[in-house]
Amino acid sequence: MSFVKNNHAFQELYRMSLRRKMVLVTMGLFFLILTTFTIMVLLFSNDLLIKQEEKTIRSTADLLQRHISDIDNPLTKENLVGYLQTAQTIDVASSETILTEGMAIAGNNSVSHLLYSNQVAYLYNDEKKLLFTTGLEVDDIKLGPLNVLRSEKIEDDRGFTLSVPVFNQTGKKVIGYAKLFHNLEFYYALKNRLIILLLFLEVGTIIIVLVIMRYSIETFLRPIYSLRRVMRRIEADPTDLDVRADINSGDEIEELSHIFNDMMSRIAEQNKLQQQFISDVSHELRTPVAVIKGHLDMLSRWGKNDPDILEESLEASRHEAHRMNLMISDMLDLIRLQGNLTGKNKEVTSLEEPMQAALYNFEILRPDFQFSLHIKSAHIRAKIAKNHFEQLLTILIDNAIKYSPNKGQIDLFLDQEDGYALVTVEDEGEGIAKEDLQNIFERFYRTDKSRNREGTRAGLGIGLSILKEICDAYDCRLSVDSEVNVGTSFVVAIPLATDTETSSYD
Repeated sequence: MSFVKNNHAFQELYRMSLRRKMVLVTMGLFFLILTTFTIMVLLFSNDLLIKQEEKTIRSTADLLQRHISDIDNPLTKENLVGYLQTAQTIDVASSETILTEGMAIAGNNSVSHLLYSNQVAYLYNDEKKLLFTTGLEVDDIKLGPLNVLRSEKIEDDRGFTLSVPVFNQTGKKVIGYAKLFHNLEFYYALKNRLIILLLFLEVGTIIIVLVIMRYSIETFLRPIYSLRRVMRRIEADPTDLDVRADINSGDEIEELSHIFNDMMSRIAEQNKLQQQFISDVSHELRTPVAVIKGHLDMLSRWGKNDPDILEESLEASRHEAHRMNLMISDMLDLIRLQGNLTGKNKEVTSLEEPMQAALYNFEILRPDFQFSLHIKSAHIRAKIAKNHFEQLLTILIDNAIKYSPNKGQIDLFLDQEDGYALVTVEDEGEGIAKEDLQNIFERFYRTDKSRNREGTRAGLGIGLSILKEICDAYDCRLSVDSEVNVGTSFVVAIPLATDTETSSYD
């Protein structure tokens, strides 16, 4: 049952707000430190005062010993009275009585002037019988153990007592005994006041610190609350991606808000591209599906009996199915590329062979184009995976074919410069307008919605976006130079492999 209660208390603490946790933890630590400091101050002060009181009573006892030793004979009422000399009131009592405070002590030889105001002296004969006291009231005060500092209560007053023997002047014979009572009521009163003062100071300090800390924590957490409100708005309406945090705290929380805003901007951008993707896919797939459905409906009604119409419908359906296959292939390429670039940037590839193979494949696939490969620097090895380099070449050559309606010349160049392998693909196609150049690497972007799509890879306009991701993954430089109705030149600069990297992959 105790474990369940403790676990429940821990869960309640875990569910506390950040503000309460910070106040609780900070104030707990502050209270612990302040209380420890207060106790240390109290103990140190108490020890210092007690030692001072002990030193005082011992020094007085030593002084009293030396003062009384001048009598040099065993202490009696008679020689003690004679020694005290100028007692104003002397009651020569029977041998069973003792001297009282009524015998006021005066003169240089009196005992009282040796004592502090909070001290009382008791003098005993060698048989430990009380003879004299400086106190106002006299009771039968026992001598007690010698040379032992004790705590004792006399007449409701708390204090130290110290009993010492009194020797004669030679120090060889005990002539009597002296007992000192050192009243500590002032010490206890001072101690109690100190405790109360420290408690008031501690409570007051805690209250002041609590108020300051509460205000400080509120100020500190205000930007976090602002960021939380923005997140709550997005949670309530996930479609509202234009909400941004406006925090100017000048610290890590402001930096966090900038990261959040950048993240939301990217999410909004990706959401926009996703919506465009859905729109493009819907539009692209709707047309071939409608064409195929229309031809099938026509054939089911009457066209199947006409060989010419049947052949035309089948050819049109085959063509549209081919277009659908290419579009799906584009989408799969995009999905396949995501997460497939990690760890590949350490591979090394010889560039000549893949370029020759790609050119050979396109010559067979598109005999209506003229392809040329110009190798200005041989045996070039670059830091890129072979499959990604082949994909890069395919995208560039396919893009050149796609936008060369006149079926002209396509040239490939391989060179090296300043630590980079330069792969260039040039065409004599329709070119790209200057206002479109900065957007051609965005997903689903096409410079002309009505452009020719009868190339080998006519699809959704994501080929150059895939190219850009490959280049970014391998720290490649990508540049484009184009002129409308003249042609386009794509240049990819791939980092060259060092001799060490080349040998490790051979």
